[in-house]
Amino acid sequence: MEMSFKGDFEVGIPRSDTFELLSDPQKFLPVLPMYHSMSQKESDPSVSVVKVKVGIGKVHAIATTEMSLKDNAAPQRASYVGKGNVMGGAYNMVVGFDLEETASGGTSIQWDGTTQIYGKILSIAGGGLRGIAEKEITKVISSLQDALESKEHFEAISAQAQM
Repeated sequence: MEMSFKGDFEVGIPRSDTFELLSDPQKFLPVLPMYHSMSQKESDPSVSVVKVKVGIGKVHAIATTEMSLKDNAAPQRASYVGKGNVMGGAYNMVVGFDLEETASGGTSIQWDGTTQIYGKILSIAGGGLRGIAEKEITKVISSLQDALESKEHFEAISAQAQM
């Protein structure tokens, strides 16, 4: 099953700072609301092994994703590719952020993401998987908007999540 999502939002911090935060997995990933932990893959330090908490109804688990920065075009675009597994299923994902300066000195963020999901998780979630995904993506985007209130605020949230 493939799902694609996209949207946009604005933040008050400059594009260069926004890019710096979104293009660094060590800073970006811990601000996600379902963040659990992160490490670097031993055989390839450019790959982050990210664990996030997921739930479908009363069934909860930890999803493990190997994620790496695909596009690093400062300060216009950052994108990530990943593959992982959860609840007897597997997935591939791509997520990207296109950044533009606003007239007020902030940043307009156009985001897009595609996920392909396979396996047992499809039968666990039934036909409600897209609705569940939309709900979780809304939480992620709200979390990013809040975290990008200021560079200092973003880094404080990121540091707190890593404790």
